[in-house]
Amino acid sequence: FVYLKHRVLDSTLQIPAKKGIYRVKKVNPNGAVLLQGKCGSTLTNNVCNLAPCHLPDIDPTLDPALARPDKNLACEICAFMDEEEKM
Repeated sequence: FVYLKHRVLDSTLQIPAKKGIYRVKKVNPNGAVLLQGKCGSTLTNNVCNLAPCHLPDIDPTLDPALARPDKNLACEICAFMDEEEKM
């Protein structure tokens, strides 16, 4: 399990790791790492942007209810991607 590092820090007092903890699914020879979040969604990042997580009691189960729909996901009824107030 790993943390992702912040790319831009506003001050030196900020913690350099983001609050999410990710599971490493695959490491490619070019340094790209496939990460999986608690919701089951995956993302790719470079190994230099990761920090190890040493917490001993991480729950490895996935919870799909935590997943957010994509911002470009169309409405199932009208098939439009805007006018959220009408949905």
